[in-house]
Order: sequence, then C-alpha cells, then structure tokens
Amino acid sequence: MSKKSIEQIRAELDSLNEQMRKKQHVSDKIIIARNMHSDFMKTQVAGANNPMYGTDPWNKGLTYNTGPNSLKAHPNNKFGKGNIGKVQDEEWKRKRLEKIKGPHMIATCPHCKKEGGERIMKRWHFDNCKMKN
Repeated sequence: MSKKSIEQIRAELDSLNEQMRKKQHVSDKIIIARNMHSDFMKTQVAGANNPMYGTDPWNKGLTYNTGPNSLKAHPNNKFGKGNIGKVQDEEWKRKRLEKIKGPHMIATCPHCKKEGGERIMKRWHFDNCKMKN
C-alpha cells in the first residue's frame, strides 16, 4: 500500500466537499421550488378562486341534540336507529345471555392433548398444532 501525500489527500477532500456542496445546492433548490409552488397555489385558490368560496357547510346552523335542526335528526345520521323504542323484556335478555354464556363444546387436540373451546382449538390445534409430526 502506497502512502498518499498530503496534497493528494487534500485534493480528494476538496473534491468530496465540492460534491457535497452540489448535493446540498440541489436540495436547497428543491426546497425553494416547493415553497414557490406553495405560495403560487395559495394565491391561485384564495378567495373567489376557491371552488368552495361562498358555499355554506352542510352542518351550518345544526346543533348536536336539540330540535329539528339537530345533527341527530339529520338524514346523514343513520346509526343507532334500529333499537330505538324497543322494549327489552326479561325473556329476551335471558335468551341472549344463554347464547353468550351457553354450553360450549370442549375439544382436545390429539397431538398435544390440550383442551379448550372448539372454535379456538380448530384455529391453533389439530392440523395446525406445533406438536404435529
């Protein structure tokens, strides 16, 4: 390996610094161009040039919860109307709880002998078990 002279090292460093300056200069130009475009667009779409200029928003004058002008009464609000006014009697509540808490099938994996609910065991055991050979 040959030794480089100080002049050669300085020349290489100068060329690297010049390359870095050029790259920095390009990124500065990009930033300047982006800002110029942003300012240009702000002037082009300001005031009467804006397509939404002079139109009222769809929710202007609506309150959240009161009267015919409420957001809840607005036709866009279609959620939560299915059970309004429905009386939940005791028999209906009992049937719903039986479905949720009712008897579940217990399954045992033949590979690792683990027991659990049938649905989740089908996902992680039987054909998908880690202990399967």
